[in-house]
Amino acid sequence: MRVFVSVAELDCSVSRAADELRQTPNAVRQNLDLLQSAFAGRSLFAQDRRGLSVFGTEVYRQAREMMDRWGALSDAGSSTLRITFLPQHAHLVSAVMRRLRVTVADERPGGDAGGRDGRSDDHIECTTNVLGEQDRSMVVFEENVIGSLLHGATDLVIGPPPRRVGDPPALDRHRLYTSRLEAMIDSAEAEAEAEAEHGIELRDLVRRRLLVPPLPARSRQMLEREIAEHIADDPGIAARVAHEAYGTKVLVAFGQDGHGTVVVPSDIALPFKSGSSFAGTRAGSFRWVPVRRDGVDLTQEVYATTRVDPGERALRVVRELRAVVRETGLDAAAEPRERPGTPDLARGAAARAAVTGARGPSA
Repeated sequence: MRVFVSVAELDCSVSRAADELRQTPNAVRQNLDLLQSAFAGRSLFAQDRRGLSVFGTEVYRQAREMMDRWGALSDAGSSTLRITFLPQHAHLVSAVMRRLRVTVADERPGGDAGGRDGRSDDHIECTTNVLGEQDRSMVVFEENVIGSLLHGATDLVIGPPPRRVGDPPALDRHRLYTSRLEAMIDSAEAEAEAEAEHGIELRDLVRRRLLVPPLPARSRQMLEREIAEHIADDPGIAARVAHEAYGTKVLVAFGQDGHGTVVVPSDIALPFKSGSSFAGTRAGSFRWVPVRRDGVDLTQEVYATTRVDPGERALRVVRELRAVVRETGLDAAAEPRERPGTPDLARGAAARAAVTGARGPSA
């Protein structure tokens, strides 16, 4: 089942699954043949092998749930907190783990941060599961990532809030910060068009060739929804989208070479802004400006999601995450001067309410 799940989650690619599982492609194929024979030869894959059959989709759903429940059972009784997050949240999780380690070292007389002897009862040991860029797909995130949380295979998930929390509620959502859509504009062009101060309006953005995440990504869905609802003369996706990719490095590389305008959320853009530790030498030639509709930012919320009554350890991590957000100025709902890597917007604009692309906390 584990082999089949890996193949299904890697676009039905046997070679990619073999690399991930550290098996030969032939071994993966043999495993799939054995699984299919166990189902009396019913096909798990579509005829072109590029996707799952209807039967295979149901087998995958149940196999994924079985794996999640087995993972939860394997960790039963563990004091370790399991954190699952998207790549753009790595700096938050790393900072929280550092803070927890330093706190333990400070509170233990004669102890060090890496030691285990004399560990206090409130010590929190964390393990991490870093998601892939493709997990930004709302369907994948909801079914696989939130599904793993519901089944007990992880304890805390950072990312979009779940669409469903159950009835009665099985999940608790803890707001961390607001991100906003931003566009990467050539610095000279931004100054010439006064976009450095006021951002770029949606009606002007649609006249550009855009470099954006694929349609399943939440930020892209928000962008397309705003365009459909408010831009009557939109030239259409085919005319305005130059390139799609989940990998922001890809989009930025194309944008810096003049192939279009990158549009991504502010938290994803952060590492590529001038002055950030991962920004390249060309970052200073570009500015990241807010995408706005009628002068108002387009925003979406980022949450930490846990099961109901997660315990003090999980709640302590949520508090630490919020503290790191405040220290780094990541929250786009904060005063403009508190946010790094962006122009100092006019104070009057700060008073305007942001347009939340997510309809309520669940989009």
